[in-house]
Amino acid sequence: MKLRIVLILLTSLVVQGHSWSQEINPVEGRVADSLHGNFLARLEQDAFAGHLSVRQDEQITSILRKIYDYNKNQQVQGYRLLIYRGQDRNRAFEVQADFVVSFGDLGIPVVVKYQEPDFYTLIGAFRTREDVFRLRKLVQVKYPSAYTVPDRLRINEFE
Repeated sequence: MKLRIVLILLTSLVVQGHSWSQEINPVEGRVADSLHGNFLARLEQDAFAGHLSVRQDEQITSILRKIYDYNKNQQVQGYRLLIYRGQDRNRAFEVQADFVVSFGDLGIPVVVKYQEPDFYTLIGAFRTREDVFRLRKLVQVKYPSAYTVPDRLRINEFE
């Protein structure tokens, strides 16, 4: 019983020493949080800066690297927006350049593919048709005939 009381007293002292309190700043008239002084100032001064060291077997690093290299080239079913389809190769690249000029600030990937006998100018890389819908609404003014097509995409292409 005495041991429990001592443990409770010690715990309460430790908790009180590291507890939050609120102080009213008389100049600004607002409540300020503190942890035995200005906690935010201590954070900004790197008072709690630390160092983390991870030790692991080289085989784990090697396995993780192999898994990463294998997965980065894997392809999954996804969707793109088709803005040009035709047999004129130059026109496909003109449409690509025109899209980059018009919508380049959005950072949307543009791909020109050839599948006999047509060239395709495709934009975006999405997992679902619903994701493509927002992009289609955005570019529909300039490319009214744009439509969603399924495509095989690398995992690292998704937006």
